[in-house]
Amino acid sequence: MSIPDFNWGQRRILVVEDDAETLERIRAIFAPVRLAGLEVLRDGGKVADALGRFPADIVLMEANPVGTDGLDVLRAIRGRESPNRDVIVAVMVAMADAERLRRMCGIGIESFIRKPVTGEVLLARVAGALQNPRRFISSLTYFGPDRRKLRAVNEAYLGPEKRRIVKVKEPTPPPRAVTPPPAARVTPARPDDGDKSAWFEAAPTAKKPELSENFSLVDPVEPKKPKSSEKVEVLGKPKKKDTSEDWASEMAPKETKVEEDTSFDVAGMLAGHSEWLQSGGTTGTKAVLEGQDLSGADMPGVNLSGATLRNVILSTANMRAAILQSVDLRGSVLSGADLTDGDLTSSNLRRADLSTAKLTNTKLAGTDLAGASLRGAAMEGTDLRGANLLDADIASTDLSMTTGLIQSQINKARPNVHTVLPPGIRRPAIE
Repeated sequence: MSIPDFNWGQRRILVVEDDAETLERIRAIFAPVRLAGLEVLRDGGKVADALGRFPADIVLMEANPVGTDGLDVLRAIRGRESPNRDVIVAVMVAMADAERLRRMCGIGIESFIRKPVTGEVLLARVAGALQNPRRFISSLTYFGPDRRKLRAVNEAYLGPEKRRIVKVKEPTPPPRAVTPPPAARVTPARPDDGDKSAWFEAAPTAKKPELSENFSLVDPVEPKKPKSSEKVEVLGKPKKKDTSEDWASEMAPKETKVEEDTSFDVAGMLAGHSEWLQSGGTTGTKAVLEGQDLSGADMPGVNLSGATLRNVILSTANMRAAILQSVDLRGSVLSGADLTDGDLTSSNLRRADLSTAKLTNTKLAGTDLAGASLRGAAMEGTDLRGANLLDADIASTDLSMTTGLIQSQINKARPNVHTVLPPGIRRPAIE
C-alpha cells in the first residue's frame, strides 16, 4: 500500500477527534510526510467555523465524537451554509455500526477507516480518497466506493435486487416559438353548400408527415421522408422506413441506463463459493479474485477454503472466526484485519501484509509466510506449527504467547530488538 509518488506537501487535513491517544497517533503518522497543514478540532459542533478559516482538502472525522452526533457534524459539513460543503470526508470508526454508516453514506462520505488507525492504512486511504474521490454507497450486499459505470444496456435486467437499473432520460429540448397562422378568412357561401351560410378556409400551411397518436413533436423541422424504395440500415439490417411509426421512433428522445457494477458483489461471491464447497466443486462457483479492494469488509465466520484471493486488499476487514484453509492469499493486504479465532491452515501467504492484524488464537499451522509482514501483529495463542517464516518480517512483534514455534523458524525470519520470543528461543544476531 505504498504511495511513494503522492505529493503531500500541498494537502491540508482537518481532524475532528476528541481522543488524545488517537490524535497523537494521527500526528505521528502524518509528521514524516510534511503536510501543508493539519488542524485538530475536538468540538465537532464548530466544524463549519473551522472550514471557514482552514481550507481543508479532506476532513478526517470520528463517527461518534463524544458530546456531538457524528451525523450532525457531517450534515454541518455538507449543509448549504458550509464554507466547504464539497470537501472530501473520511470517517473513522472503532466498531462498525451498519445503520449509522448507511446514514452517513446518504449524507456523503468518501472513505471509511477502522480504528485503531495504522500508518500504512491511514496514509493509503487518505491518499486514495484525495486522488480518486468516490462517494461511498450502501446496498443490501455492498458497502464501499461507488463503482457504477454509465453504459448502454439493450434491455432492462430483471434479476435480483443486487443489479438495480436506473433509467436516466435525456432532457427534452425546449419547444421553438411557433408563428401563429394568419387569421382565417370568411368566404361567401357557395351554391352547393346546402344550408351552410358560410365556410372557413384556413391559411395554407406546409403539409407535415403523419405521426403516431402518442408521438410528441420535439423539433418542428421534420426530416424529409425517404422514398419507399430507399433502405435505411437499422441494427446492421436493411429496413424500409415507410411508416409514420418508424419516423416517430427515430425522433423520440432516447434513454440511457445506469447499471451498477457487480464485480464486488461480496454476498454473491460468498454464496457461490459456499455452494461450491458443499457440492464438492460440482455446482456453484469457486471464489477467484485478484487485486479486488475489499478493505473494511464485514465477513465474520466466512468459509473461503480453497479460494484464490491473490493481491486482494482486505485491510481492516472483520473476518473473526473465518475459515480460510488452503487459500491462495499471495501478496494480499490484511493489515489491521481482525482474524481472531480464524483458521488459515496450509494457506499460501507469501509476501502478504499482516502488519497490525489481530491473529489471536488463529491457526497458521503449515502456512507459507515467506516474505510476509507480521510486524506489530497481535499473536497471543497463534498456532505457528510448521509455518514457513523465511524472510518474514517479525519486527516489533510479540511472539511470546504463540504455540508451535521453534528455533529454526526464527533463524530464517527477520526480527529486531523489539521482537519478543517464547521462552527457550533466542533471537538470532541482528546485523
